[in-house]
Amino acid sequence: MNYFKTMFEPFKEEKIVKTISLIGILGALSIALSFTATISLGPYLKIGFGSLANRIVDFIFGPIVGGIFGGVMDIIKFVLNPSGPFHFGFTLNAILGSVLFGSVVYNKKLTIHRILIANVLVKGIVNIGLNTLWLSQISGKGIYAIIAPRIASNFVMIGVDTAIYFSIFKIIKVLVDNYYKSTNKSNLTV
Repeated sequence: MNYFKTMFEPFKEEKIVKTISLIGILGALSIALSFTATISLGPYLKIGFGSLANRIVDFIFGPIVGGIFGGVMDIIKFVLNPSGPFHFGFTLNAILGSVLFGSVVYNKKLTIHRILIANVLVKGIVNIGLNTLWLSQISGKGIYAIIAPRIASNFVMIGVDTAIYFSIFKIIKVLVDNYYKSTNKSNLTV
């Protein structure tokens, strides 16, 4: 099956209700994790696991649904808990991060190397590159003043996130296969 056709698999009529219900549950998880599992290490550095639900959506449903989910969840989280001025760049980052991650892992054989590559892309391009640019614009500080701790934290989190995502995706694969059993087809390849 063509890769681009499989990206629209979650929108098929027989799967749409299950897709929406599962995304709702993962949206609630994303909000809960972003409010409870985040450590703030200053105004420009946060370490958290709020993106775990986003990455699960990227893995299960692919880059299109993941990008929509990432953008919508970014706005919802900001409305529920604004932590500074709204900057659309961060919403764009949530969309781009999900599209990148989903493009690498969706409907492909699950390996730790694939998840590592996806994490390096997201953390390098989105977290270190674009997020630092937006923070610099908002704070008025130079990029070089805030980039060093961001590089260090993202470097550490690449390994942590890769291990967590790989472990959770193995479990999620089994759960999703059972959840979609009534349609006799799963999107996931392991």
